[in-house]
Amino acid sequence: KNAFIGYRAGDGLAFQLGYHDLGEFSISNGLTTLDGETRSLSLSALAGLPLTERFSIFGRAGFHHWNVETHSNVFGPRDRDDANGTDVMYGAGIRGEISEQVAIRLQYDKMKLSDEEDDADIGDYDVASVVMELTL
Repeated sequence: KNAFIGYRAGDGLAFQLGYHDLGEFSISNGLTTLDGETRSLSLSALAGLPLTERFSIFGRAGFHHWNVETHSNVFGPRDRDDANGTDVMYGAGIRGEISEQVAIRLQYDKMKLSDEEDDADIGDYDVASVVMELTL
């Protein structure tokens, strides 16, 4: 789940602030279980290139601050831990205008997650989205 608010600075440039619920996960080996959920706040720029009067392609780059909250039973009953950091995100997509106030975007984003404190690469989130833009 994603939610964005942004500012279009011109035909080919926009800036966005976003919230991303990257989902829940559960890992178990039969004896122990690790459950968690990941959320992120992002700030990014989108640069577009028109293909036709109503369609354009775009690239996106920026940063996101993520938080992974985990619960495990490794060291007793439901031990809780948090990890967070700020990393890069980037992506690309296609945008189609339905009207002057409404557009649809199909986009693919890659969000890096690495914990600098523990010098650990947690992994990447690959996020495919359908986004509806409403212009006020």
